[in-house]
Amino acid sequence: MDVASVAQSLFKMVQDNPELLQKLTEHPYSTTADACGIQGRISQQDMSQVVTLLASLLGGGTAMSASNATAPTMDGTDALVSMASQLLGSNGNSVHTLAKALLGGMASGAGQGGAGIDLSDGIGLDDVIGIASKLL
Repeated sequence: MDVASVAQSLFKMVQDNPELLQKLTEHPYSTTADACGIQGRISQQDMSQVVTLLASLLGGGTAMSASNATAPTMDGTDALVSMASQLLGSNGNSVHTLAKALLGGMASGAGQGGAGIDLSDGIGLDDVIGIASKLL
């Protein structure tokens, strides 16, 4: 599963249909699968990454330039995996709890934010640093 594409798709859908955010908060797996046409099981790791990226996009996270990165050798995808894993662990290893923690208060502002992060080129270290600055 391409986590960045799924998060970007959900972001666009939430902008057009803010009620979707409430559904994502309550039922992250099934809502994501239905909205994005995903067949089969979504792993806990993938879902935690999607929720983390989506929360940053909805929060208007701003990406820093790669030249400002403190760990230029760290792959952005690995950093996202690590950050999502840490956030998941701090939320009882439950994607549902993580979704409520990160997305629960955003329902009223679902149409805002996202201008600072561009995932069209994949997940870069600058994107992960921008996400981390908003969430940690």
